[in-house]
Amino acid sequence: MNTITKIFYNQAPVGYILSQIYMKSNRMTLSILLAVVFFGIGLSSLPHYGVNWDEPVHFGRGQAILHYFFTGKKDYADLEKFQPARRSFYQSEAYTFNFFEKKFTAADPLTVGGHPPLSGFLATISNVIFYQKLGILGDIEAYHLYGVFVSAVFIGIIFYFVHDIYGPFIAMVATISLMTYPLFLGESRFNIKDPPEACYFGITLICFYYTVVRNRPGWILFTAIFFGLGLATKLNIVFALPIMFFWAVVVGRRILPRWIFVVPLIGAVIFFVAWPMLW
Repeated sequence: MNTITKIFYNQAPVGYILSQIYMKSNRMTLSILLAVVFFGIGLSSLPHYGVNWDEPVHFGRGQAILHYFFTGKKDYADLEKFQPARRSFYQSEAYTFNFFEKKFTAADPLTVGGHPPLSGFLATISNVIFYQKLGILGDIEAYHLYGVFVSAVFIGIIFYFVHDIYGPFIAMVATISLMTYPLFLGESRFNIKDPPEACYFGITLICFYYTVVRNRPGWILFTAIFFGLGLATKLNIVFALPIMFFWAVVVGRRILPRWIFVVPLIGAVIFFVAWPMLW
């Protein structure tokens, strides 16, 4: 605790409140700084990474779904008439909404994609903004920006959370360990499913921690939202449910029976909305 903080702390209760604001502002500043550093490194290295083996299907499906949401059309006939300045390679007549809808009905494992479509959809939004509209990134890089951004946000959240519980030193060790973990560091640039899924999984558990331990029932909504984002990315996040349930039972919090069932309910809604082939 530095001199300024000691002075604030000794002037309780006003000084204590000011000291908490001072420490939280430092924590937030460092969290944002670490997130920006990770994002900057990831962004600068995006041109060195190509397409993962299953990404063409996910990019194509994301483009088809976004085009369907914007226009209600299940093909790209309108784009053929009015060619945009920049059109993604994966906005292809080979990968239209009609195509994915038919393959989904037939339960074709390759073209269904094997996973829910949210990551492909969000990566497509990134592509539309930063490649098709602004033209500041390449076609592939604009898709991959989504994974780098989500991973960078998670870096900042991890530092803030661990700092809140264990202090700055442990927070820095935990954050640097994650930032330099080879699988997370590398795949955040070319895998639009697994790193975002890990981020949504971790943020879900962090939000649930604050719900239970800090007795903040409103945080259950954030828990449910991030659980839903994870569920609409990959089904692996269902393992978070027993983790949260049994942990809450062990710590003996009364909030468990009233609120935990909101998580799978809202998660299922997000999952359903994100996958129009289910409608």
